[in-house]
Parts: sequence; structure tokens; C-alpha cells
Amino acid sequence: MSAWFALVEGRYEDVVTAARTGQAIAGQSSAMVQLTLQEARGLARIGDRREADKALSRGADILAKLPMPENSDHHFVFDHAKWIFYAATAYTWLEDNDRAEEHALDTIRMHTRPDGTSNAPMRVADAHIDLGIVHARRGDLDVLGQRVGDTPQLMLDQ
Repeated sequence: MSAWFALVEGRYEDVVTAARTGQAIAGQSSAMVQLTLQEARGLARIGDRREADKALSRGADILAKLPMPENSDHHFVFDHAKWIFYAATAYTWLEDNDRAEEHALDTIRMHTRPDGTSNAPMRVADAHIDLGIVHARRGDLDVLGQRVGDTPQLMLDQ
């Protein structure tokens, strides 16, 4: 929790420190994946692309070795969809627009039901925000306007 609190409070060096401290005792678990991705997010906020990429890769490698979760909706369980969601934001913060867009679109696709509602509305809303940032950087103002306009409605529809 220390890494999460540090992230939302803007103490990015503390995110990395807390995440690495937790990793030392987490073992091969969802907690280890979570801590590795929090490390990646802290590193992304600091702007350390190389180390953030390494942390994202480590998290994916650990996740690949874990059994499929019985309850992927549990807040503290990590699955492939949650990894993609976290990676989208990390890539957005790293200004890696192509990978950010790819992962954000995957997040939206994985969590949008056939009727247009979402089984993870906050993830989808965050993915739309990541896409909005990418489109703003690219100067795609028409697409940006659509994304920004869709995000509040997506949350209300849930």
C-alpha cells in the first residue's frame, strides 16, 4: 500500500523504493506483479524509460508463471488484463504513444461488453484518458474531442 500511496501523492522515488522493498518478500505472487508494476509506474513518472521497461517486462514474466486466477475481479489479484491496463498508463507517462495507445485500446476492448457497457468502468475510463493524452500529443484534436466526450458518459452508463 505504501507504493500506491506514494504514487497518488506524487512521491515517485518513494514509489520505487516501497515497491522494491515489497518485492523482496512477495515471492511469486499477484502481489509481486502488483509491486513490479507499481515500480514501473514510479519509474515512468520519474522518466526512467529503460528501468520502467525492465520492470514492466519482469511483471509480465512473473504473471506468465502464475496460475490463472480463480477470481480476477478481486482487487489484489493480478491477471493479464490488469497488467495491460497498468502498462497503458505507464507507457502514457513515458510518452511512448504507440504502446500506450495499443494497451489502452486493448483495455477498452477486453472490458467492453457486447451491449457497450463495461465490466471495469474505471479501467475503461482511464484507458480513454490515456488515449486522450496520446491524441493530444499527436495533435489529433477531433479524436481527442470524441475521447474526452465519451469518458464521463462511459462512467455514468455503468
